[in-house]
Amino acid sequence: MSHAALRPARATPPGRILAQELDERGWSQSDLADVLGRPPSAVSGIVSGASRITPETARSLAAALGTSAELWMNLETAYRLSEDPQAAEDEVRRRSALYDRFPIREMIRRGWIAARTGAADLESEVLRFFQVQTLDEISLPALCARRSTKAADNPDWLLAWRRRVEMLCAGQTLGPYDVDALSAAIPGILALSVQPESVGGIGERLGELGIHFVLLRHLPRTRLDGASFLHPDQHPVIALTARFGRLDHFWFTLAHELAHVALGHVNANTAFYDAMGDFDEGEAEKQADKQASEWLAPERSYRQFSVSAALSSPAAIRSFADSIERHPGIVVGRLQHDQILPYTAFRSMLPDIRTYMGPLMQ
Repeated sequence: MSHAALRPARATPPGRILAQELDERGWSQSDLADVLGRPPSAVSGIVSGASRITPETARSLAAALGTSAELWMNLETAYRLSEDPQAAEDEVRRRSALYDRFPIREMIRRGWIAARTGAADLESEVLRFFQVQTLDEISLPALCARRSTKAADNPDWLLAWRRRVEMLCAGQTLGPYDVDALSAAIPGILALSVQPESVGGIGERLGELGIHFVLLRHLPRTRLDGASFLHPDQHPVIALTARFGRLDHFWFTLAHELAHVALGHVNANTAFYDAMGDFDEGEAEKQADKQASEWLAPERSYRQFSVSAALSSPAAIRSFADSIERHPGIVVGRLQHDQILPYTAFRSMLPDIRTYMGPLMQ
């Protein structure tokens, strides 16, 4: 048998050796703490085994006790390696499973959950965030109609985004929801596009109409532009990511989600998670697309303009946009989408809508 295979059944905790050394010297743990210039809890943690000996601590112990730093590091390493390897592996697997399933790093970075080292504590943070008792309870609602099946690489990342939207809705004050009032108000809401800085007025308008409105930054691996669903408080929710920043994308996505709500698609049994150009075209999606296009640029007027020679003129585009009370970027975006104009044309008319969002974007 090689020497490498010879190891004690159980290594001695370095804290026990330290306690014996203190007894021989007649020192208390507080005495050593004073010598090290550390709080008493630092020494008691090492003695109890709750705290690991770091290289810095090993050097301090060596200086205080006349030993070598290597002695304490070797004792620490031997003891930790002798601990149950299965338990350590299980701890890593649990953390790995959480990171694989949920956007843990993003959730911590954005302050959605607190950073935790232990797998059990990290899991508790995730359960608290989702307000469930077990990880098995975290899933898309059984009757949820996810129309954008290609939109998310990982549906649990989508669920984390949705849960955060729900949390941000909690502090909003809403009026009563009435679909007829919404339909009547939509032209005025979309007319806000004329002045990009008016984006801040959308939430107030929708809130008065009984609709939650949230701007929540795009979450990687969701490829999400917008969503509409019913909040647990029974009010519709419209949430946007402004993923691309393009003004035309933003307003089309808003109109698309407004259409889902106004057309009665959003109820207790359905929810829509939409990625422009990346979702499966169900009937509800086709209806929402058609309605959004009509709201943003009435089809008859748009068709007449799109076949005119004037569309190559920035002044003509601005004039047409003024006639339908829309920002010129919406007209440019539609012409580009329909391949009437190249995507490189009139880019100066397509400002980044995120410039005007500021603190509105969560």
